[in-house]
Amino acid sequence: MVSAPFVKGGNAPVEIRGIAKFAKLSEPDMWNKYSCRISPDQPSMAKVHKLISEGIKNKITKDETGEYSIVFSRPVKIKTKDKGEVLLDPVILVYEDGERLSKRFVPDGSDITMKLEIYGGKSPTGFGVYKAARLFKITVHGEKPT
Repeated sequence: MVSAPFVKGGNAPVEIRGIAKFAKLSEPDMWNKYSCRISPDQPSMAKVHKLISEGIKNKITKDETGEYSIVFSRPVKIKTKDKGEVLLDPVILVYEDGERLSKRFVPDGSDITMKLEIYGGKSPTGFGVYKAARLFKITVHGEKPT
């Protein structure tokens, strides 16, 4: 298997700011992915709606408090035509100043910015094209824990 920090996708990354919930970043989940739910702020919600209108399949959900959120994830490995199975680096976790988080943990309610890799191409079925978003980096804003 080949290891790749960033898999080419041909599109500029998108940054979304909001509040983190249920970040699963220390260990992959049962689907072998790292993931984080975000409640985007208003400008970022517009970006999310644009991505959905362009074809990404992630769904916006409304919780019992009336807050809207969406989950983005990053698989541990992907299959490519050229290289076969490729291991992806885990989600990058940093503070605003660029310092990496000592633990791979983002508490619920943290103010974050998600950087998403946007990629796409011909549909695997051979009909049409697809577009998708993959979690790449999370920046945690505010005070660092002591």
